[in-house]
Amino acid sequence: MEDNKIKEIVKERYSGTDKRGSSCYPNLPLMEIVKDLKDLKELLDDTDIKYWVDAGTLIGAVRNGKIIPWDDDVDFGFWGRDWDKVISIAPKLEELGFKVHLTHLELSDGVVPAGACFVRCGFPIYLTGYTLSDENAIAVEGRPKTKLALILKALCLLCNGRRILAIMPSKAFSEKKSLTRCLKTIGKLLMKTPTEFRRIVKRMLLNLWLISGSEIRYMVIPKHFFQKLKKIRFYDMYFLAPSDTEGYLEYRYGENWRVPIRDWEPEESPALIIPGRE
Repeated sequence: MEDNKIKEIVKERYSGTDKRGSSCYPNLPLMEIVKDLKDLKELLDDTDIKYWVDAGTLIGAVRNGKIIPWDDDVDFGFWGRDWDKVISIAPKLEELGFKVHLTHLELSDGVVPAGACFVRCGFPIYLTGYTLSDENAIAVEGRPKTKLALILKALCLLCNGRRILAIMPSKAFSEKKSLTRCLKTIGKLLMKTPTEFRRIVKRMLLNLWLISGSEIRYMVIPKHFFQKLKKIRFYDMYFLAPSDTEGYLEYRYGENWRVPIRDWEPEESPALIIPGRE
């Protein structure tokens, strides 16, 4: 898609807010987000990485062909076995002005959380890796349960280039302005450091995060949803998505996935498994 075509299609500005009503990216030109998508798509396609529109981004694409107004990132899924291919495009994305963060850890149960975050205009684009296990595709995430874990997660995300307003909406930080200012300053300093240094720092922070009161959560999806994909139109580009789109979204979000719910919480997903919880 040509740049002038993007300008013709995308004339609005993204002013999304998080589920608590705080503005994450005030007055961010939507055209910049679409340009980031276009450039990332070209590299992923050229590298023959199989990826698909996923999570809340897929809901937005299906419901109205756009990012959900209160969403604060773009989500794609990919097979973790293509990790080396994802690594290979990182230098090219950095040449295009993207900040790149790569995460690859192996848990004791053999599941490998693999993921990447790409940020250029300020709106993060995530690639979440799924590991095949029997009849399922499994993605892993960690959720902080203590203030220390929340701070460590904030620092990890700042290494990704995330804006502090997008990752600190909770009362734990809104009531501590000095801490928020401190984290913002750290974030600015981190983004001035070499990428390899940020990766080393992020790896150390992740290790601390895992032992600081964080909860490991598994998104378990029947693999057949990702084995048959179809093309969908999203901002005048064509991306892959699960062929049984409605079946997948109902499995992951429940039968009311078509209804916009601003305060929907990930814990409500029928596909989420949290070890130790009933």
